[in-house]
Amino acid sequence: MCGIGGYFQYKSIFNRNHLHSMSDAMIHRGPDFTGYFHDEKVGLVHNRLSIIDLSSRANQPLTSNDGRYLMVYNGEVYNFKELAGQFRIETKTTSDSEVVLELFLKRGVEFANLLNGMFVIAIYDKEEERLFLFRDRVGIKPVFYYLTDDAFVFASELKALQAALPSDWLQIEPTSISQYLHLGFISAPQTIYKNIYKLSPGEMAIVDKNGMSKIKWWSAEEKIHK
Repeated sequence: MCGIGGYFQYKSIFNRNHLHSMSDAMIHRGPDFTGYFHDEKVGLVHNRLSIIDLSSRANQPLTSNDGRYLMVYNGEVYNFKELAGQFRIETKTTSDSEVVLELFLKRGVEFANLLNGMFVIAIYDKEEERLFLFRDRVGIKPVFYYLTDDAFVFASELKALQAALPSDWLQIEPTSISQYLHLGFISAPQTIYKNIYKLSPGEMAIVDKNGMSKIKWWSAEEKIHK
């Protein structure tokens, strides 16, 4: 199952301790290994549940062969062996994670269209200082994010954000309560909290010094009407 989380910050608010709080809240998702990356701007955490490649070589955050990109990934890509052959990706592990990251190097953000599976993928470009976050086509794998002018923070579970964010940042959204009482659920992208949202299925977020933008990389409506 695995669990991922991280941040991209514009002010010095978050550090490794906040990543630890995230991982502790999601340890049930991946008890086999917890890996971290952090610098002044970006932090990444991965709770690993070993399934395909059981060795430590497949631990995350995973670094690309050229050293430029870092990835944390939750999910499974079923056609990774075919993609590795098609795009001549040389691998050091037997995991799908390595193929996913190297495919991003070859195809950029368009790589998501080639993936057959369920996933949430976070990739950080150290050179451009840009974070990419992808969710699978129909939203099998969950991801939540907090967004203000101070930071972009994301995690596989809402309670991981609750554990990492300052308590005064967690403010209840009244309209979400009304929606829950009326419908029995809170529709995406809203959550129970202000400034915390669900990344929608088939959507990606791009975060850099200019802020956050979202792009719909796959749409069921477009496929149906073609």
